[in-house]
Amino acid sequence: MLALAFATGLTGWLHYNDIGGELFEEIHEVVANAWLVLVLIHVAGVVASSLAHRENLPRSMISGRKDSATGEAAEGTRAAVAVLLLAAVGAIWAGMVATSPSGSLLAAVEPGRHGDEADRRGDAVLHEDHDEHDEEH
Repeated sequence: MLALAFATGLTGWLHYNDIGGELFEEIHEVVANAWLVLVLIHVAGVVASSLAHRENLPRSMISGRKDSATGEAAEGTRAAVAVLLLAAVGAIWAGMVATSPSGSLLAAVEPGRHGDEADRRGDAVLHEDHDEHDEEH
């Protein structure tokens, strides 16, 4: 799942920065859809396991603690790994913001820059509406 998440982010960033043309857009779509399917399978597996073993598996996933039938505690949480993973994701995100053309990943995409044909048609319709409004006045 982490590999698909990384591939989705990387191919999206490459496409956003116009690197590789349409190739990375297509790869991004395939990887993102594969990731969604894998997430659905994962959630179904968590539900099935929780029901089969009569335990609250999502609680264990969040807290890092799991009850043991023998009374032994499960191995400890991996807090250091979680912190390193969050730091890596934050560093990647900061690098993407620093190198994005707009200086922000949250900014609106410029009209026509990354849009498909429907976006360009929509932009043309918007200009036609303004032209009609100007002719009336």
